[in-house]
Amino acid sequence: MSAGSAMRAVPDQLVKRDELAEIMRVSVPTIDRMRRAGMPYVTWGRRLVRFRVADAIAWAEQQHREGA
Repeated sequence: MSAGSAMRAVPDQLVKRDELAEIMRVSVPTIDRMRRAGMPYVTWGRRLVRFRVADAIAWAEQQHREGA
């Protein structure tokens, strides 16, 4: 996903962690830490993990407001 397409991400779209990192302008390890801290994600099977953009951003904003 290029920087231009990151700005056009559909809020309900499911994305991989590297795509979410680009959209949120953070590193992949930061996404991993957020996930461990409770950021919502979707799994299929044992290994396929995707993030709903709107849910991930809403969670991060809530954490920021709470001072976490």
